[in-house]
Amino acid sequence: MSINDLGNEHSTPKNTSVSAENGAEYYVHNNSIEMTAREFLFDTRRFKPYISCKLPHEEIEKLFLSVKSVYEESLKNKIEEDKLAVKRKKALEAVANTVLEEGITVEALDKYIKTHKSKATGARYPKYEYNVSGVRKTWNGVGRMPSALKTEIDKGKDLEDFLII
Repeated sequence: MSINDLGNEHSTPKNTSVSAENGAEYYVHNNSIEMTAREFLFDTRRFKPYISCKLPHEEIEKLFLSVKSVYEESLKNKIEEDKLAVKRKKALEAVANTVLEEGITVEALDKYIKTHKSKATGARYPKYEYNVSGVRKTWNGVGRMPSALKTEIDKGKDLEDFLII
C-alpha cells in the first residue's frame, strides 16, 4: 500500500503501515498518518501492546534474535571503526612528528602531494623508464608492454634494468 492511497476510507485498513515515496514507512491509525516506523519502534507505549497482543511468543523471539543480530553487527562495526580511528590518529601523529623533526614546510609537503597523486584517485605511478630516440618514456607496468621496451628486453636486457628507483 502506498501513502498516496490514503484519504479513501475504504482503501486503508486501520492500524497498518504504508510506504512513502522517500522509502519511509508510516504507521496509520484511523486512516491518518501517525508516525514513521522508527518512531513507532521507539514509542514503547504503542509498540509494546502491539507486539504483545498481535504476535505469538515464537515470533517475538524471532524478532528479538533479529534485533540482537543487528545490534551485534552494529557493535562489531563500531568497534572496527574505533580501532581504525585510533590507528589513523597514531599514523597522523607519527607523520606530524617526522615532518616537525625534519623541518619540512607546509609548502613543500603541499607541492609533494600535488606532484605525487594518491592511489585513491586512480592514478598509477610510472614504474619503468626507457628511451625512444633519445626521448624519456615511462610505463606503469599495467597493460601491454610498449614495443620499444619489449625490443630492449628482446636484445637481452632485464625488465628490472628499467625500474625507476
